[in-house]
Amino acid sequence: MAHLPVFCETEEQFVHVERHVRQLPYEESRQGDQRSVKPMPCRATARRMLADALSGSPWTAMAVHLLRRDMCTAYVEGDPSSPSASVVFWSAPLSSAPQRGLAFGPDIEALWSLLQAIGRWNAIGIHEEHAEILRGAMQRDLKKPVTVERHRYHVLAEPAKNFTHSLVRRLTEADIDLIQQAPPFLQQGRLFGGARELLQEGIFAGAIESGKLVATAHTATLTDEYAEIGVATLARYRQQGIAAAAASLVCRGAQAIGRVPVWDCAQDNEPSRHLAEKLGFVPIGTRVDLIPALKESLD
Repeated sequence: MAHLPVFCETEEQFVHVERHVRQLPYEESRQGDQRSVKPMPCRATARRMLADALSGSPWTAMAVHLLRRDMCTAYVEGDPSSPSASVVFWSAPLSSAPQRGLAFGPDIEALWSLLQAIGRWNAIGIHEEHAEILRGAMQRDLKKPVTVERHRYHVLAEPAKNFTHSLVRRLTEADIDLIQQAPPFLQQGRLFGGARELLQEGIFAGAIESGKLVATAHTATLTDEYAEIGVATLARYRQQGIAAAAASLVCRGAQAIGRVPVWDCAQDNEPSRHLAEKLGFVPIGTRVDLIPALKESLD
């Protein structure tokens, strides 16, 4: 299964995402595409070049994190150090699993041509500035509806507000058994390769009651400039200040090592947006996920 750049606050959201990623991928014939050979994924050197080209923005933090850790498949149009279009899928290189990807580049027609040639994907995220142009090209050539999901991005430029809770503390490698015994959606670190790698490289906080994890916050991704924050809380422990305390601890830890915290949540996720605002995050814009209609929905 592809790794998920979705930072779930609730178990219900985790289950929804698990189901969503299993939907059929885009696998259309490449009508109108002049390519006769399917593009090859970037090799390790090209992935590093692309990471350098994309670095320095909160919008690209996820992609840069994955590229530098060889945890993705990437394609480019042009020179990887200055591509006209690029796509980063968050599965392992050469994975055959259905994929969701992030798209970048100023040339939207070149990007769409690249996506058609790649095939086998089920959703593409792109900055709101280019979303409608790409969506129009998709609907024009696929002749099917393309739905949208919007994700609001926030950054924390000021010192994180300090919230505490008696159940919350930073987790260490000594807590690995505690983490592995927790419900799956609390076992963070997918985008680091696992919980142990997250504990070694990133920042992981948890709320512990009766010897069990009931909530977590963590650096979901980490680059030289940014740290994306993820939060997850069991239902009975919500609205008690636990998530705020755990997220505050992680944000302050990220700032202490020189990273700017980034918060990404679905536009209609009011609790997540309110938590971000409570911590001091400010919105900077929207990523739009474009999702072509599934084949069976058109039968």
